[in-house]
Formats: sequence, C-alpha cells, structure tokens
Amino acid sequence: KGKGHLELQEVPEPVIEEDGVKIKVKACGICSTDLLIYHDRIDYRAPVILGHEISGIVVEVGSRVKGIKVGDRVAADSHGYYCNTCGFCQRGLPRYCLERTMVGRDVNGGFAEYFATKASYITVLGDRIDLVSGAMTQPLFKTTHCLIEHCGIKAGTKVVVLGSESTSLLALMIAKAAGATVYLVDFFETDQHKLARELGADEIMLIDQGGVKEQVMDLTGGLGVACVIECSGQKEGVALGVKLLEKTGRLLLQSHGYAETPVDLKYIVANGIEIIGASGTTWTAKQKALELMSSQKIQVRKLVSRVLPLTSWEEGFALMEENASASIILDPSRSDDNN
Repeated sequence: KGKGHLELQEVPEPVIEEDGVKIKVKACGICSTDLLIYHDRIDYRAPVILGHEISGIVVEVGSRVKGIKVGDRVAADSHGYYCNTCGFCQRGLPRYCLERTMVGRDVNGGFAEYFATKASYITVLGDRIDLVSGAMTQPLFKTTHCLIEHCGIKAGTKVVVLGSESTSLLALMIAKAAGATVYLVDFFETDQHKLARELGADEIMLIDQGGVKEQVMDLTGGLGVACVIECSGQKEGVALGVKLLEKTGRLLLQSHGYAETPVDLKYIVANGIEIIGASGTTWTAKQKALELMSSQKIQVRKLVSRVLPLTSWEEGFALMEENASASIILDPSRSDDNN
C-alpha cells in the first residue's frame, strides 16, 4: 500500500465472464484519486491495479454480449459493480449505489495492457472520437450532467467558472457549447489562461488583483451570474462564489478537495441560493457529451498535457503532483514518450 509500494508488475491477462468484454487499453488518465491512493489518503483494496479513466479497443466479448463487438473503440465506466436494483440504480444514478465498487480502487483498473469489465459498463465511442479523448469521457460525462441537467445552463446564461484545472476548462467548453457567457475567475495568472481564451472564455479575472466581485457585477448589470462552477477545491473559492451569484443562483461544487468551509448560511437562505454537489452522471448526459465530442463542438484533446507509456508512470504521477492543472494520459500499448 501507499507511496513506495506501487510498482509495475507482470500479471495474467484478465478473464471475462459471459456478460463481459476485454479491452486492449490505449489510454488511461491519471486522476487525483490515483494520487490519493498513492499516498494512502483514501481507502482501497490492495493489491489493485490503479486507473479508472479508460479507453481502448475491444478484443474479446462474452457469449451473452449484444451490441458490442471485437474492434469497437470504447470507453469504460468507473463502476466495478453496482446492483442495478436499488432506488439509486433504478433512477439511473448508480454512482450512489450502496453496493457499488470502483475500478482502480476496489477492482483492477486500466493501468495495464488489458482491462475486463461488464459490457453494460462500456460506452461505444464510434470512429469520430479519438481514444485519448475517450479516456477523458468520465470527467466530461459528469461535468455535462452537472452543468446541463443540474444547473440548466443554456444560451444566454451567465456563468463563472472558478479555477483553471482541467475540470474548469471542461466546464468552460460545455458552457460555451451551450451558448452561455463564461467568466473564468482564478486566484492568479497561470499558463492555462491562454488555453482558456482559445476555448472561448469571455473574461478572465484574477483574485490576487482584487475587485472580482465588482467586475462581475459590472458585467451583469449588478445582478450577478446565474451559476458558479467551483472547480478549485479552495474554501476561498466557495465563499467568493456565493457572493458572485444572482438571487436564486446555483453554486456547483466540482472538486473533492474541500476542507472545512465556512459559508454565510443567512445570506444563502435570504437570496434563495442553491448549493449542488457534483457527482455521477446519467445516460442522457453521456449521449449529450458524445454528441458534443463527435461534432467537434468541444475538443477535450486540447486539455491533454502529455501522453506517456505505462513504463513512465512515475514521471506522470510526478507531473500531476507538480501541476494540478495537468492532464496526463498513460498508454500501455506504446513504448515511446509522446509530448
């Protein structure tokens, strides 16, 4: 377990069941969850192969599998198992199933040449979505669900995205594709801001320069924005986000890194503000996200910093720890470094 106990090993190829598929992994993203496991900061079942943001090519299907065939380009869900019978599963929210297990944490994941899972946990990408982008579908599906279905972002909506992490830029792309006006608010200048401008950010404001609330109010006629997407994981971001909202606005919390955060509950109640915890996705959000990717309305490949061979996993983990905004992909099928 933990740092110093993670290593590259030869293991047998996974064996599929009648309802399963085997994937030759072509891309698997390094996620903050992998770093938490690396440092023993969350529970997990060791020994386990890490990695849950997986895409690849189907090389074997079980005898009962329909609709997926050898050669299909696919992405895998992070579900290791869910019951499919509880209230959450029946509502299309298996993320909250009490029996759910997670790929790369409870069951073997995608930092390997091959990965096996149930066919029902697979999304077929088609030919218009590259496999590196396919490895980013999990955060994309979640963000699409939260912005479009939870927050109702549409043409004309004014939105603040707080932070410049890859999740922030996903939110920026989805909101712009919906026709929203998007103001990116960050704590200080970063290299990501150039990309944010390319992706369509209408304004970029820096907290360390002061006056962010005043700027937002000027841009919105004194009303505030309809939605704040908080991706930084900083308690200061939460406190500021509340103050940037219009009455009845929505604050969407996208990070898992929040420490104890004081908020002005009296202000929230008086102004009818909603605070939403972002997690999971739905079938309809998946279809919307795939449509956006296939039509090139959003290009998540632009967010990828490096694609490394699996043998360079230590370099990838180090890059993620040095720069929280990085998006690093491991490709077990390659032996060379692709910048």
